[in-house]
Amino acid sequence: MTALSWKFNFANLTILGHFNPAILRHEFLLRNCKVDLGELVTTSPPELPLVSELRYTNIRWFMDLDRMIVENTDLVKIEDFSAPPLAVWYLGVLSYTPIRFAGININSEILVPDMGVMWKNLSDPWPLNDLMRQFEGVSPELITKSRLVGDNLIPIETNLSYACPKDAFVRIQFTSAGSDQWVKVNCNWEVRDLEINKARLDFINKNYHEVASMMIKLTEAICRED
Repeated sequence: MTALSWKFNFANLTILGHFNPAILRHEFLLRNCKVDLGELVTTSPPELPLVSELRYTNIRWFMDLDRMIVENTDLVKIEDFSAPPLAVWYLGVLSYTPIRFAGININSEILVPDMGVMWKNLSDPWPLNDLMRQFEGVSPELITKSRLVGDNLIPIETNLSYACPKDAFVRIQFTSAGSDQWVKVNCNWEVRDLEINKARLDFINKNYHEVASMMIKLTEAICRED
């Protein structure tokens, strides 16, 4: 089976909670977290204590009062996704940080051989439900936006969401990128209620490559003919 062409814009781990952006500094990562990300390219001004952003060659680390984002930029392949362990290690050093939500996000584009096949696969609930079972997904939900062209409805965006093991939720958004065969794909895998069970963050740390691979394989299955 021919591999589909992907362009990965970025992939990140986003964590919601209560943070102190004034702590997130290049020196703190080196000294306290023993994390060396190489040369610091840019940083937010220290006189802005409510926001901190560090940019390295291929890592962006952002924090405000409510969220922390550790992001891989310039990804060539999804196997290079390495941000989650950095975030989990940081929270291990600052173990008192209250958190409530974590999500893996993959922003990408995929070259679809036949757009009609993809939209058909996303519009037929029964085959899609069978496909979900292969990925341990349950209760799939579809919301599609279409544009009226003459007498025809042309789909331009579909949001697929479903539940999966470990009390996780998956959302994949397919958006037409224009007249060519490239489709914008945003994949999101999230766990909630971390204030009740923080161990779920360890599951992300140990399985983030598997989670990312699962979303990629599901997307490719939807974009292909059977």
